Amino acid sequence: MDSNIDVDELFRVLGITRRYTVFQQILILVTSLPCAMNLMSYVFIGYRPPYRCAELSDSVINQRVSPSSVWKQNYTYTMTYDKCHVNLQWNGTNTTGEDTFECPNGYQYDIPKERSFVSEWDLVCEGAERSELSQSLLLFGQAFGALVFTQLSDKLGRKPILIFSHICLFLVAISISFVPVFTAFMILRFFIGCLQQGVGLCNACIYLEMYPSEHRYKMEVLGLTSWTTGVVLMAPVAYLLQQYSWRYTQLAVSLFSFYSLFHYWMADESIRWLLANGKTKEAERIIRKAARWNKLDFDDVIRRSKAKPLKEESEKLVSEDIVLQNYEMKDNESGPEKTKEINGDISYKDGSMQIKAYTVIDIFKNRHVLLISLICSFAWITNSLTYYGLMLISSTLSGNRFLNYFLLAIVEYPSALAELLLIGRYGRRWACFILHAIAGISLLIACILNLYKDISVMGTLSTVFSLIGKFGITGSFSTIFLFTPELFPTNLRNVGLGFASTAARVGGILAPFAGTLAERVAWGPGVIFTVMCLTTSFLVLFLPETTGRTLPTTIEELNVWYRDHGGICQGRTKTEKGHVDEVRYQTPKESV
Repeated sequence: MDSNIDVDELFRVLGITRRYTVFQQILILVTSLPCAMNLMSYVFIGYRPPYRCAELSDSVINQRVSPSSVWKQNYTYTMTYDKCHVNLQWNGTNTTGEDTFECPNGYQYDIPKERSFVSEWDLVCEGAERSELSQSLLLFGQAFGALVFTQLSDKLGRKPILIFSHICLFLVAISISFVPVFTAFMILRFFIGCLQQGVGLCNACIYLEMYPSEHRYKMEVLGLTSWTTGVVLMAPVAYLLQQYSWRYTQLAVSLFSFYSLFHYWMADESIRWLLANGKTKEAERIIRKAARWNKLDFDDVIRRSKAKPLKEESEKLVSEDIVLQNYEMKDNESGPEKTKEINGDISYKDGSMQIKAYTVIDIFKNRHVLLISLICSFAWITNSLTYYGLMLISSTLSGNRFLNYFLLAIVEYPSALAELLLIGRYGRRWACFILHAIAGISLLIACILNLYKDISVMGTLSTVFSLIGKFGITGSFSTIFLFTPELFPTNLRNVGLGFASTAARVGGILAPFAGTLAERVAWGPGVIFTVMCLTTSFLVLFLPETTGRTLPTTIEELNVWYRDHGGICQGRTKTEKGHVDEVRYQTPKESV
């Protein structure tokens, strides 16, 4: 089998609703569940219950009264126990005194200490930041994982990195259930973040690469519903185990990755990645398997999936526009294998097409790639900060914490439907604009209403607009997740996604501190979320529209694509006269 395959057409021929594709799709969707649950478990296992200083014994009180030698006189005292301090006042014959000090006997909680790691390790008052730091370390781990695992998956393949990350995620999640000290807990949370990104981002790339362009946004919306299901499932799991130690909740979450031990024998490598990297034999094996599962003839599938020959005029335009106005193919015969190279990006070795492997450094070498990366990175920071900030402060809202979390989670389902309709009607770029604007405006209104939360109706309305804001930011996060990898060429796609996702961890790392900021400046988080969402709405208009377009293979294709279809004034799928919409390279044999 040669590499001259139109991958989008291949998946159309195989059928997106047939047995093989559906099975691989289910595997990917199920893998989203532990990714979401490991991230959101902090809301419950790190719950900060109502607390105050534990009561003091008489011996401690005696030590605090000054001078202690007069304690034997007829004194009376009053103890006031606050969250982080004890106030001791005493009165005696011609003597009064007062002392305020931190909790010498520890803390007293409204729930048994083992119900949360916060209460178990007394991570309150001066230690409160350590609790939030544990979640920030997880999100910092995501940044590290996004940077490392995405580059590895572009070089080594999606499947091996996905399987490795998933098995390790399962083992580390179980280990957290038995960790004896908080320091070890924080270290393992960092690894949870790393591995969660290895699973999530590789999963997303495989998912998007197995569908033709006209179906990708629908599949991303389906992927969002799977993620949402994982987020929602966290509520009943935590509710059913609320009377037990937080370790049981963590163990239950880890068991959702149990099937990772068998994942290797069920999942297949991305056919698109295999063909882009010249691994035609492995691609042929998987295509044969897919054809067999779907009861199709392999030869017929290949014949119908062949890339259509370019017309003479299109060939001329490709030579002028795609390959830097100089279509140059070189013969390199320095070794036993004959290689033909097209300007360093695409080469053919013994008839197999190979595309140059890019690294994160290549992002900074091309101005279009860099501009796309910077805009996407800011959008990811905005979405990460706002999304996780809203979820992590759900337990601080008035009412039942399980119900509040559940409502903030379940609002993601209608958000997925809205995303589907908006992308179908307006495309990726304008869907991003609209959803970010909804989030920004709603959170601004919620912020203003929250200033008057002492009035019952204002508090309720503030919660309602917070839910609308969550609706908007969920849809925008999913859309930007779909949009970002489509903007990069094949062998830079996962690197580009990883670059943006790494930048997003800046927002994620700060998100756990949103609750602390809200306690000191009630309107602070809302204003920050609003400004960033509205700024992102404007910036995404400078990105090219990708709806209905074949994904770029090389940076050169991206340059022409951005020139013709990028910018705030360009149409959805504008095709200027004299340029081709889809670029397909011929094999050396055909070009002769």
